[in-house]
Amino acid sequence: MRRIALAVLFAAQACAGAALAETRCGWVVNPTPGNWWLTDSKGEWIMMTQGVDRDPGMDRIPDTAGRNWVETNSGGHGYGCGCMGGAYDAKTKMVTKIASFAWKPLSACRKDKGLKAPE
Repeated sequence: MRRIALAVLFAAQACAGAALAETRCGWVVNPTPGNWWLTDSKGEWIMMTQGVDRDPGMDRIPDTAGRNWVETNSGGHGYGCGCMGGAYDAKTKMVTKIASFAWKPLSACRKDKGLKAPE
């Protein structure tokens, strides 16, 4: 019984900081190849960084072409406004799973007083 209790305790600690089935909306930024994050009123959530072999579900993000997208760098890199459902690690500010994604009009993020505009 003691071993089971310890196993449960260690499992709970391993999951600490990760929030499941949470939706965050804000600026979705892709300034350069392989670098993506979402900035909401709680901070910056790293989706992907160049050179790191990690994919929390980036294939769920629809193409930026023809969307409300502001191009700030060559190759179509820039930012837009979107909502992402998934899991987030509050300690590391990493997106651990992308379950859903929807682009929103740029005006939705611009109207949100809790969001700082991307630079």
